[in-house]
Amino acid sequence: MPDERPAALLMITTEFLPMRGGIGSYSFQIARNLAFISSQKLLVLTTRMKGAREFDRHQQFIIYRTGGDRLRYLKIIPLFLKLLTIRRSFDIQHILATSWIYAGVLG
Repeated sequence: MPDERPAALLMITTEFLPMRGGIGSYSFQIARNLAFISSQKLLVLTTRMKGAREFDRHQQFIIYRTGGDRLRYLKIIPLFLKLLTIRRSFDIQHILATSWIYAGVLG
């Protein structure tokens, strides 16, 4: 029986716009361009931050945000739990991690 879940490309990052900074901007630019050129659905898994809800509404890809920004090194736990939920809904074909400490471990 073929997999009924839609194919997707998943980006995992703990730094993403609207957070200011180099990695957040870098991650966003990669996501924006991948959404433009990829035939697969693009999903971004990242952490919550101020202004994210309004920012996310205007993007051409799906952004999943988790809490845990105050958990410091334990923020991998809510990211992992959300990753399990995403895997149930999508057939993840590729994973792109924009940092190694959290995203790379989850990838």
